[in-house]
Amino acid sequence: MKIKKLLLIFLTFAILTLTACSEQHQIHQKLIVQGIAIDYSDKSYVVTVQALDFQNPAGEEEPNIKTIKMEGNSLVQALEDISKQTDLQPVYSQNLVVIIGEKVAEMGIDNFMDFFVRHYETRPKVKIGITKGNASEIFKCKPGGKPIKSKNIHDLIPENLNSDILHFVSNLKSNISDSYAAWLDIMPQSEGTDVYLKGIVVFEKDILKEYLDGDKAMGFMLLKGVPDFGACSVPISSSQEVTCSINEIFPKIRASFDENVPKFDIDMKASISVFALDKKFDAYFDESIKSLIQKNFAEKLIKLCADVINKCISMHVDVFDWGRVLKNSCPKEFKNVESMWKEQIGKSSYNIIPDINVTITGKEIL
Repeated sequence: MKIKKLLLIFLTFAILTLTACSEQHQIHQKLIVQGIAIDYSDKSYVVTVQALDFQNPAGEEEPNIKTIKMEGNSLVQALEDISKQTDLQPVYSQNLVVIIGEKVAEMGIDNFMDFFVRHYETRPKVKIGITKGNASEIFKCKPGGKPIKSKNIHDLIPENLNSDILHFVSNLKSNISDSYAAWLDIMPQSEGTDVYLKGIVVFEKDILKEYLDGDKAMGFMLLKGVPDFGACSVPISSSQEVTCSINEIFPKIRASFDENVPKFDIDMKASISVFALDKKFDAYFDESIKSLIQKNFAEKLIKLCADVINKCISMHVDVFDWGRVLKNSCPKEFKNVESMWKEQIGKSSYNIIPDINVTITGKEIL
C-alpha cells in the first residue's frame, strides 16, 4: 500500500514538472502583446506593437518590453509580419489597449475592427483610445525618462467610460447608437513626455466626427458616470468661489413621448466634497453656505451636461444611449421613429434633474 502511494506521488510530481517545463519552453517562443497602435501612411497600414519578450529578458524576473513596427495592406497582413521579424508567435490574449491614429479614424475603422472581435485570442474589453497625429507616438513617450507601458495607458481610461472594443463595436453595428472613444494626448514634462486623457472622440458610424475637450468633455464624462475627470469650481459670491471634488455620480435616463416628441429626464445623483476656499473668503461653512454650494453646483452640473448634449444632438449622433432607452421604454412608439432616429434625436426634449449631496472636508486656503 505504501509503495503504491509513493508511486502515485512520484508520478504526480513528474507530470507537474514536465508540464511546467513544457509551459516554460512555450512562453519563451511567444511574444505577449500588450498594446497595438494603428496608423495609415502611403496606402498601407502601419502597426506598432508593444509586447513582452520572455526570450530576451530585461532582468532575472522581468521580461523585455519590445516595440515592433510592421506595414501591410490590411491590419491582419501587418500583424502577420510579427513572426517574420521576431521568430516568435504573437499572443493577443493579454492585450490591454488599442490606439488609433487620427488619419485612420478619419478614413473609417469598420474594415479592421472585426479582427478584435473574431480572433479567438482577443478580449472584447480591451480599451480603445484615439489620438491626433500618429498613434505610434504614444508608445514613444517616456514619463520620468522611462518608456511608457501599455498598462499605464490602459489605466488612464476609466472603466465606467466603456471606451472598449465591446461597446465600440456594439454601437458601430447599431442603427440606433453611435460610437465614441477616449481621446489620448501627449504632455511634455521636465523629463520626457507622458500620456494623459484629454477628452472624448465622437464617431458617426465608423468615421471620426468631433473631438470634445474642456467643459464638454467633463459634461460627457459626468453623463457616463465618470466622476474623476477633474474638479469643479463654483461661486459663492461675486468674488469668491469654492472648489468641489466630485466623489460619485450616478446618471439615470428615463424616456417617454410627449405629443409624439421623444422626451428624456436625466437624473444626476452626485456626491461632492468641498476642500478649498478662495483666500478672500473668511466666513465659516454654515448650512446657508452649504445650501448655496449645493445650488450653484447643481446649476453648473446642468450647464456642463446641457452644453455637451446640445453639441451631440446638433450633430445628430446618439452617444448617450437615448434611442436604446426609448426603445426599451416605449417599443411601440419608437417603431414610428426608429428608421429616422438620427434625424429625430435633434428634435428631442430633455430635462436634467440634479440631486447633490455636499460634504465639507476642509478649509484649505488657496
